[in-house]
Amino acid sequence: MRIAWIPAALFIVLLLAGCTNRSFKDIDKRLYVMAIGIDRPQDSEELYRLSFKLGLPSPGTGVEQNRSIVVSQESDSLPESIRLLKAKFDKEVDFNHTKLLIFGDSLARSDISQVVDYFVRRRDIQGIALLAVGSPNAEQVLKVSPKSEVFPGNSLFLSFEDNGTSSAYTVTEYLFDFFRRMYEDGLDPYMPVIEPAKDYYVINKVALFDKSKIIGILPPRETKSFKELLEQNRKMDMIVRSREEDFTMQVDYYRRRFSFYPKDNHRMIVKVKVGGNIEQTKEPVYDRNWADYEQAAAHTLRDQYLKTLNQLRDWRVDPFGFGLIYKAVHYRGDADWTRWEQMYPSVEFDIRPEVRITGTGIIR
Repeated sequence: MRIAWIPAALFIVLLLAGCTNRSFKDIDKRLYVMAIGIDRPQDSEELYRLSFKLGLPSPGTGVEQNRSIVVSQESDSLPESIRLLKAKFDKEVDFNHTKLLIFGDSLARSDISQVVDYFVRRRDIQGIALLAVGSPNAEQVLKVSPKSEVFPGNSLFLSFEDNGTSSAYTVTEYLFDFFRRMYEDGLDPYMPVIEPAKDYYVINKVALFDKSKIIGILPPRETKSFKELLEQNRKMDMIVRSREEDFTMQVDYYRRRFSFYPKDNHRMIVKVKVGGNIEQTKEPVYDRNWADYEQAAAHTLRDQYLKTLNQLRDWRVDPFGFGLIYKAVHYRGDADWTRWEQMYPSVEFDIRPEVRITGTGIIR
């Protein structure tokens, strides 16, 4: 009786489809999109110019590893641009390794809400994809191939991620966080700015958005202060220039805290605690009074942060979430948010730095 079931089981096995899914393609039949650039065409009536940076497979181990091409297509919609770009290749275009979305400066100054919404909806675009503004446009940024780059687009990825370089002027933003900031009252989005050079990138500015478009771009010095306040970045230095003191401090400890003045909600208190060593100085400081250096550093820090925060307030952008803090300590819902919008242009910042020098960098 058991033997009689064997032919029936074999017949059922023959009916199974097996690996006949046409949507599956081998790795040698795929082209991986490492980065995407979105621009506004200058000499065309089309709405978008989409650029792909594609990583090309190497034919062997003894050849150049960094092989890539940049292909562009103009169209009225992003889905149509992608379909037209796919028609230019003999292999399947794969977005599973796309880690960077670059928006051209002209597009970012108009409205990018629909573009961001489209990439959030796509299943094959990761929510942790990096975002940036390309100046003057995204296509020129993608065409740069640094000599230090091993894999296509890897130089840009390492510039923003923790496992690569660590710059005090480079701000990181992700797709999921930008999308959240677009629709969150009391928290505005931002992006780093990438400027292409001949064989490298310059990333030392940050663009501030009024939900959907650029309101202003901070210069490098204010970008450094912005990153310190945003990320509580410990890998920083502080240059102190005054009539009495002239030195550079390497920071090892950094903490900051935002709060409203209890008796006056028009005043925002910013408490900052900094500790570190003196890295460079024009004269020996070991036997001098370190309190004078700490006071000079605190004064410099106060001026830098006050300039940055006042600039953001004048642009009426709130990347640090002051509006969220205000709503968290008030309980009238939409009425509190309306009041905060009226208050923010007149808010005063009270910077309270506390600097502690732990050493001079030398052993006596």
